[in-house]
Amino acid sequence: MIKISRDDWGASEPRHAYSKHIPRFVGIHHSASDQDAYNGAPSIRTFQRYHQHHRGWNDIGYHYIIGPDGKVYEGRPEDAMGAHVKGKNDGSIGICLIGDYRPGRDQLTRFGWSALVGVCCEVMKRWNIPPDQLYGHRDLGYTQCPGDQLYYPIAVIRFIYGVEL
Repeated sequence: MIKISRDDWGASEPRHAYSKHIPRFVGIHHSASDQDAYNGAPSIRTFQRYHQHHRGWNDIGYHYIIGPDGKVYEGRPEDAMGAHVKGKNDGSIGICLIGDYRPGRDQLTRFGWSALVGVCCEVMKRWNIPPDQLYGHRDLGYTQCPGDQLYYPIAVIRFIYGVEL
């Protein structure tokens, strides 16, 4: 798994100090943008600008963003409250895969899948988060996110992580 630090992807500074939290669960998202438009770090900077300047958020909303190439971009620090699930950000780690995983759209790549499994297991182990606390965005709010092609495999990650315990 290749991790790209905030410095390496050229992140802007947060607009103000982060609100701190203790992670207790993980939420999986998709960007709902076309996977083919992904071009590495510039795409992540575009997400950050959109979140900061158009949504008015402090920083990029997610803790991790995963490209279809399997690169894992660090977003907010894990102990900083994110901005990815309205009303349920306190205690949540947000992980976003770039792509639109609703039926008939993008296919989950083996690189993205492998990185997602790795990040989920790593984060959940570090914060002692049990397998039943891994959710798709739709479990936490009214949305189609993260799309069926990404939502249903979440059960596999729960199983993999449960076996690792």
